[in-house]
Amino acid sequence: YACEWNPDAVFALNFNLRQNNVHERCKVLQGDSRLTSRACANLVDRVSLGLLPSSEGCWAPAVLSLKHTTGGWLHVHANVAKKEKKAWSRWVAWRMLGIAERAGRAGWGAVVDKVEKVKSFAPNVDHLVADIYLGPDEGSEASAVTDRAGEPAVVEHEPDPFVPSCALSKTGAISQEWMFPLEDAEGAGGGDRRGSKTRFASAEDEVLEFALYDRPSQLRGGEVEAEQEEEEEELGIGFLG
Repeated sequence: YACEWNPDAVFALNFNLRQNNVHERCKVLQGDSRLTSRACANLVDRVSLGLLPSSEGCWAPAVLSLKHTTGGWLHVHANVAKKEKKAWSRWVAWRMLGIAERAGRAGWGAVVDKVEKVKSFAPNVDHLVADIYLGPDEGSEASAVTDRAGEPAVVEHEPDPFVPSCALSKTGAISQEWMFPLEDAEGAGGGDRRGSKTRFASAEDEVLEFALYDRPSQLRGGEVEAEQEEEEEELGIGFLG
């Protein structure tokens, strides 16, 4: 699956998929990924969250996309203060685990496998990517990742961790509406999202309730696809294959 909301980028993506003869292996979900990604709930092994400066608004749908039985990998990009590199990655893993547990995925753990610098973004700020395994604690994948990372899994009963300065905040420097979970983007709830998990619950739980419990079969099947096909017809773009 590939999520993209820029129609020109969608056109180029479809063209390149076709030119490389891989169009039957990739489904393009056009539109806001906070909505379109619901179509692949419980279907994927790996999610790339590459939106900068923050992909935080799509963390809940990303976690829900992972297969319930095996979990998977989250590759989380962000612009992070150099001195907060380790604290940021642990905080992201802690947040992801909280989302998973509220979605009913008991017995899951989160491990930061590695954090890589992609490039320097500004003085004292780096574009980083954290590779995080999120899935059943008892699985062989979790053990292998923990051994390789040399760090214990993040657990839910840990005290609230240090919150990095790049965390989304209604009053912070990073505050564009398109970065937040949908409820926050619409102005509901308000407040500062940089505290403990209870302050994140409303926006994320709305996504969890809709994507996981309400209509998963419809979301995976006809409804979202029909809307996407309609939009793509208008743009002269269709699903390939």
